[in-house]
Amino acid sequence: TVDIMLASPGIDFEGGRFQTEESDGRMADHEFEQGDALAFCSHKAHCVGEVTKGTRNVLVVEFWKGPPRTCPHRCEKLSGTCPSEERETNLKENNNLLPFRLGAVEAAETSNHQPVNRLLWEPTT
Repeated sequence: TVDIMLASPGIDFEGGRFQTEESDGRMADHEFEQGDALAFCSHKAHCVGEVTKGTRNVLVVEFWKGPPRTCPHRCEKLSGTCPSEERETNLKENNNLLPFRLGAVEAAETSNHQPVNRLLWEPTT
């Protein structure tokens, strides 16, 4: 799993610390600032502390080993076709792998007047 922090801790939100369980059983906090990427094995026990104020936005990318799939969920079916792949096949035939695409990136400001880039999505269906 790769997590990329999109928000600015202390400005866009408070709390929400990323934590992992260590071999001695304690929970370790990890620094995670805007623009940082954390890479870890997702089967390792991990969590996020309570967000006490604002909104914590993180992009999460998961990499899975197994047969090629187009279904949009954590498919545990190791053979045959997943029932939701039929819908995805129809989207692919229409050159749309996802029901949205990145339309543009625009400059914006947080409520505290910090500069950020906002991703603008366009529907494809």
